[in-house]
Amino acid sequence: MSNADSNRSPVMDAFEAARGAKRLPSYDAGSCVRLSKVPTRPVNGKLVWRVELHIDPIWAQDGFDLDDSQVLDMLASRLGYANVGEELEGIVLAKPDPATLRALQGYDSERDSDELVKQIQEGRSCE
Repeated sequence: MSNADSNRSPVMDAFEAARGAKRLPSYDAGSCVRLSKVPTRPVNGKLVWRVELHIDPIWAQDGFDLDDSQVLDMLASRLGYANVGEELEGIVLAKPDPATLRALQGYDSERDSDELVKQIQEGRSCE
């Protein structure tokens, strides 16, 4: 597996496969690839951006859990005059397993949250 392929998101691969999309190009973490040539179709008369966020697990350990309303808040803060729900829509397509988030936040007595952060940062499975 090349370095570029090791940086692929399995979530995006599964999402693209499920909707029959062409696979997005691989990227190297040390380079910047413009994806402007990757086609997206308008949805409900609106343009579509697909975004993948990479958040260090220490933020989830501290309580971060992105949801649809937070996505809309971020959009609304950038586009202050837009009507949310009419001109702006945003959804979280995939997120970490709720059990993993609970464990990171210390709600699972069977799993040490600091060890779980270390596992994730090292790229090991957090199952």
